[in-house]
Amino acid sequence: MEDLLHLTSKYVIGEADRTKEVFIFREGSMVCWNVPELERRAILTFLQKHIDEPYSFDQIYEEEEWMEYSSSKNFSCLQGDVLFIQDLDHIDVTETINPHKYAFSNALAQTVKLAVWESALESLVDSIEPINKVLKLEKKVPCKRREILKMHGEIFELRFQMNLNSELLNTPDFYWEKHHALETLYKHLYNHLDIGRRTKVMNEKLNYCEQVIEVVDKNAADSRTERLERIIILLIMIEVMFELLYFYERKSSKKNDDSHIDGPSRQSNDSQIDGPS
Repeated sequence: MEDLLHLTSKYVIGEADRTKEVFIFREGSMVCWNVPELERRAILTFLQKHIDEPYSFDQIYEEEEWMEYSSSKNFSCLQGDVLFIQDLDHIDVTETINPHKYAFSNALAQTVKLAVWESALESLVDSIEPINKVLKLEKKVPCKRREILKMHGEIFELRFQMNLNSELLNTPDFYWEKHHALETLYKHLYNHLDIGRRTKVMNEKLNYCEQVIEVVDKNAADSRTERLERIIILLIMIEVMFELLYFYERKSSKKNDDSHIDGPSRQSNDSQIDGPS
């Protein structure tokens, strides 16, 4: 399928409904059905070298989502915290992928991706928390311009990934273009996992973080403006001092010139008068 790799086990041991399946979405999420942890780790290790900007293994396993499931011959639904998946043999489709299982996998992939962004937001909030304490004490925020730009970039990146580069805010095109019946299953698990509300809360938190960063940026800009004003005042004072020194030197030079001219002229007049007498 487009933007999806679907893997199944080649050999089935035991009941058919225990077939191992893996859905790997292009956005980076992986949903496993009946795959032991050891095999999941092996798949993740294999995928690491084919992933752009991979997360650490600690973060991957920290943001896992678990759900129980059971097979059903009549319908697919979500009851409580258990998924009931209708057998492929009882679904009138030609695909080799169980579309009901795909719909549930799609919702699970969305919640895991959102959990990663929630973790990134928590780290951002932790970095902003000391700034709030400094602002509360009416002190100068010790943030450099580069750090402020970095925090702005982190906020914009999270906003872009959530609102523009994902399908958290709307139903994927896959459902409303061809598979309207599957949209109900997707929406059911989507609402159960509270993805819409969590996305809204994240946007509100990002708004607050952005307001704090704007205050810090304005404070830093005011500090730079104040520093420039002081530098300008200092330069003006230096220029005035140089002008005063120049004026003093010019005045002193003029006095010396006047005394040099008046002295000899008086001596010359005296000699002219006294000589004949």
